[in-house]
Amino acid sequence: MKRNGIILTAVMILTAMVAKAENTFPFAVFEKMQQTIEGNIIVSPFSLEQAVGMAANGAQGATLDELLALTGDTSLAALNLRNQQMADLLRARQNDTLSSMHVANSVWHLPDLQLMTPFLDSVRTRYSAYVDTANFATQQGIDSVNAWVSENTDALIKKILEFPDPTLFVALINATLFHGTWEYGMHPYPMGTQPFRNADGSGTNVEMIGMLGEYTTNNLYLDEDLVGVGVNFVGEDYKSHYHVMFILPRDYQNMVALTSERWHNLLQNKQSAYMHIKVPKFDVSCNEEMLNMLKEMGAFVSNDFSGVAPNMYVSQIKHSTRMLLDEKGMSAAAVTMIGMTSGMPVEREYTDFIVNRPFYVAIMAEGTDEPIFLAKIKQLDGGACEAPAAPYITLGVDNHQESVTSSKVLRNGQLFIIRPDGTCYSATGQRVE
Repeated sequence: MKRNGIILTAVMILTAMVAKAENTFPFAVFEKMQQTIEGNIIVSPFSLEQAVGMAANGAQGATLDELLALTGDTSLAALNLRNQQMADLLRARQNDTLSSMHVANSVWHLPDLQLMTPFLDSVRTRYSAYVDTANFATQQGIDSVNAWVSENTDALIKKILEFPDPTLFVALINATLFHGTWEYGMHPYPMGTQPFRNADGSGTNVEMIGMLGEYTTNNLYLDEDLVGVGVNFVGEDYKSHYHVMFILPRDYQNMVALTSERWHNLLQNKQSAYMHIKVPKFDVSCNEEMLNMLKEMGAFVSNDFSGVAPNMYVSQIKHSTRMLLDEKGMSAAAVTMIGMTSGMPVEREYTDFIVNRPFYVAIMAEGTDEPIFLAKIKQLDGGACEAPAAPYITLGVDNHQESVTSSKVLRNGQLFIIRPDGTCYSATGQRVE
């Protein structure tokens, strides 16, 4: 499914020698998200790789092979070394008050759960991971985890866990934070409200910022389908350690996917020009559950993480991101949490039952058929929207697509369905003679 809306990426592409010449993971996961998710996208491949790297140190057999194939590394040692070097490179400038990157990793587990020593040694040594206990089934436990998340993202992301989760045994978490101040020569200034064309063709009035380089040129990146302009950030030593690229499709009616091939075409076709750049102010957040997506990419299928603790497997991968732009600069934050539980993963088939129209509620007590409370809910407060479809429910009744012609009879307070052929069924689908 083609994605609509602004497509943004929070990953900072670095040219340092510590990175692989061509890391395929960032755009592999970005392309997958463009294919499967509607609306805005923000992703930090770096944050995902840090969390996946920690998990890999507890992966066994085929599970480790899947993770290495996902990240494109030849061995666990190579994955650990690359992740460690990248994190160290970013941490080297995390005290810069103008433009900086902050990286933090942590491992949380149930108080009575003993994690494997090799796993703990590796995540502490290679990932500088903070290790602590938390009872995820209690509000106090998730508050502790969320406090760490908030602290390490300057409160741009305040929480990664919404509610107590008694199924959660272990949480591997990465937090990545970027703050950037615009290069002094660009002189950003507010331009007031101007129209913005959305992907569906509608218009939105947004606040725009202008940046005019009086004596500073900008990098101009060209591709058959895309055009990009780079803007530098400034640090305390006035050097440009970071920059951002704004990319537009040449055809405004076709939001072509930003693929690895197109990205490298842009980088290979770079020019310099004096630019007058206009960009919208924005504050965009995304929260994605990534496990199924990564499974479709071939990882976490075998799901054996008994190297973390006995019988451990991944049950959830949460990726929460936020990106902001204003006259001062840009900020971006990402938190990736790989949640693990104990036992054997079980695939279940679920039947939908959606209460999206007038309904009844009965509160019962064990040992009696008499309701303690009865309610008839005909309307609910909320913002106006188009009413959802309300098809006739045939749950539990085989082949009842034609049941619109069936008769409904109420006998002794119970609902029965009588089909045209005379057969009678209870509301739960049991045939009644």
